[in-house]
Amino acid sequence: MVDTFVVPVFHHGGQFVRNPLGELEYVNGLVERFEEMDIDHVNFRDMKTLFESLGYREYAEVFWQDRNAPEFETGLNKLRGDADILTQ
Repeated sequence: MVDTFVVPVFHHGGQFVRNPLGELEYVNGLVERFEEMDIDHVNFRDMKTLFESLGYREYAEVFWQDRNAPEFETGLNKLRGDADILTQ
């Protein structure tokens, strides 16, 4: 079995906006990159703990990005719980 690693990257405090070319860009916020994690050992609670380490206790939505998607926007998927992590 091949190990699959993911690197959690959280964009927070800003917003995604379209630039003049129609592409999404992240502006007026912070981007936090965490250590890579073995996907077989990651759960939703881990993601929540990372988010809380940034000082947040509440959030509206969390998304994961499929890097194999043809475009950034089409690769965004809501992360609702462990089942969304385990299917990656």
